[in-house]
Amino acid sequence: MPGRPQSTLKISALTLVVLALSLTRVSAKEDPQPKSSNTIANSASIAWNLLETDEPLLKLPEGAKTDEELNFTFPFGQFGIPLAQSLHYNAQTHRYLLMLTSDNGRRGSFVELRQVGNSRVYAPQSGPRVELIDQGGIKVLHGANGNHYSFMVSADGELRCLQIQDRSGAFIRLSYNPEGLVNGLSDNAGRTISIGYANNHVANLVQTWNVAAVKMVKSWSPSNSNSENTVHDASLERAPRFGLAKSIPNNATTPDYTSQMADCDQQLARIFGGPGAVAAANSFEPAGLSGQYPIYRGDLRGSDGLKHPGHLSFAMHLYGSEDGRGDSPLYVPAGFTTHTTTPTPTDAAVTFFYPRLGNLTNVTLAVFHVADFSIREENGRVRIGNIGGRGGSFFLYKHSHVEFYRGNTGLPASNQRQAVRINPALVFGPAYDSVRMRTVAQR
Repeated sequence: MPGRPQSTLKISALTLVVLALSLTRVSAKEDPQPKSSNTIANSASIAWNLLETDEPLLKLPEGAKTDEELNFTFPFGQFGIPLAQSLHYNAQTHRYLLMLTSDNGRRGSFVELRQVGNSRVYAPQSGPRVELIDQGGIKVLHGANGNHYSFMVSADGELRCLQIQDRSGAFIRLSYNPEGLVNGLSDNAGRTISIGYANNHVANLVQTWNVAAVKMVKSWSPSNSNSENTVHDASLERAPRFGLAKSIPNNATTPDYTSQMADCDQQLARIFGGPGAVAAANSFEPAGLSGQYPIYRGDLRGSDGLKHPGHLSFAMHLYGSEDGRGDSPLYVPAGFTTHTTTPTPTDAAVTFFYPRLGNLTNVTLAVFHVADFSIREENGRVRIGNIGGRGGSFFLYKHSHVEFYRGNTGLPASNQRQAVRINPALVFGPAYDSVRMRTVAQR
């Protein structure tokens, strides 16, 4: 589109009469006409490895030059979907436009999807056998190959493909930078991809994948394609949180996710979750989380010079998996003396008071978004239900939110919680001096 960088397509002349349509964005702003080209110049093709999950997700081209673009086009039957192109909607005619490519991604054109009767189904009058289902905030494209492509409005206001799921249930999730360029991918086999750009060209790409019990990391840059063969081992537990797929704000007060933070998050996941659970309590969300959520959700330094708390400032999220879609049982530590008997009606929150919890004394634990609430002993642990209760679950996101408060507070009013919250790392973090932490909690 005019004025917008293209990460995978070099656009030339219009080729379809249908592109004379006046398009509008979902946000009702004027949307420049999308352009189509019958050739995509200076693009280097990639190959997707969807079956061999002990190998990298992408096979990258050899000998690529810095003035070439990586062609991130995902197979769609005999066609392909260029992931940098958004799904366009014309609110006046109730029609969608989607770019599909052929000839191994080198030729592209738009397909018009028209509403079928008064239904939420959109399909072309001729051409590829595709069907788009409008599910409100999510538009799901069904292909003849059985794949499902989920489009949602991203941070730049465009309808972008945020998840691809094949007929076997395997999926790939995507994230985009503010310019609409793909900057991260992850799949349900634990493979991740982080992409960095310079002048809107791919400058580097880092892949991780599992081999036995070791996390392998491979880096690549078009200026030195031999670096594709640079492979090293990293800890299986720590590697998914490095090579971050999303940008970190320049005004973040905690710019780096360290190994100490990773250790703390892993310990919290073992305390509160089941096998495969992932905790985020040190300002950083999991790298594989849905594209609409930023990687960093901690404190920010405002233009006024003051520190502004983020959603994960002195709070913790618990997920069932790195991508935020997994299930997990939900546990709390033993030792509480009082607790609420039912979850709150809005956020399904329950509270527990501990004379001593971890390194601290006199602590209230609040757990939000508790599903199937029931306190019971399970294999020596205290289970209270499952993650993803009211307020914490939808199609691409399932979690529970955990906070710690100084004193026997019950559940404080929302505007009072910040003043009494305790950093989860102070409660359980092994790297902190326990005497200093007890002093802080008793203030």
